[in-house]
Amino acid sequence: TEDGNIYFHVGLINIPVQGCLIRITDQSGDIVYESRIHGTAYSRVFKFPDYSMSKINFDISGKKYRMNRSFDLRYKVETKLEVVKL
Repeated sequence: TEDGNIYFHVGLINIPVQGCLIRITDQSGDIVYESRIHGTAYSRVFKFPDYSMSKINFDISGKKYRMNRSFDLRYKVETKLEVVKL
């Protein structure tokens, strides 16, 4: 996360020329993004508000193409201490 948002990059290659549908859902199954992909490659950086998502699911489907991937999101807070000689 950065500036209160979650960022992630999606890159797809070798998808059917006729296109596909990409659907991104959260842990509750709520759709956070949906769009039709045209072409054989797709690349996009997504930015969503950090509202304590614990899981993100990707469903990409077309006539002869189907891909499903799920990722658990784990948050880790780090404290940085910098010592400077005066």
